[in-house]
Amino acid sequence: MALCFRRASQKVRVFTFRFNIDPSEIRFTFRSIRYQIQVSVHPKSNSSIVPSEIKLKYRPIRNQIEVSVHPKSNSSIGPSEIRFKYRSIRNQIQVSVHTKSDSSIGPSEIKLKYRTIRNQIQVSVHPKSNSSIGPPEIKLKYRPIRNQIQVSVLPKYDSSMVHPKSD
Repeated sequence: MALCFRRASQKVRVFTFRFNIDPSEIRFTFRSIRYQIQVSVHPKSNSSIVPSEIKLKYRPIRNQIEVSVHPKSNSSIGPSEIRFKYRSIRNQIQVSVHTKSDSSIGPSEIKLKYRTIRNQIQVSVHPKSNSSIGPPEIKLKYRPIRNQIQVSVLPKYDSSMVHPKSD
């Protein structure tokens, strides 16, 4: 599946994936070489579901974001890794970012909010101010009732492009 940046007459597409997981078993990895934000989903150890990965690839040449789901591989982790832990007592998520010192590409700001009322995890990725790589915002919503992860991608704002309306 591929999501191209749309014009004002078209809408933002939302991809939905179903997993039997909880927020503590999701790992985000950013690979600067391939301009990827990789979402790895690791089910519980007592689950019979095979671990899967959701990859969001941004290609600046084609202005596309490709979303693919495939079995987990033993590929090496990229230059930066985003890990978060969920604490049920305070309803908090801790985010730690590990980046190579020589890495010049990557999101400068990562916002992660957990909303207990709506049972959502929202992840917003903003590229560096001097970089045009990557989408300005990626939202992942976790719905435990339906066992879904919704990935919605908002196009990058440009003077030649107007934000489309969301679904």
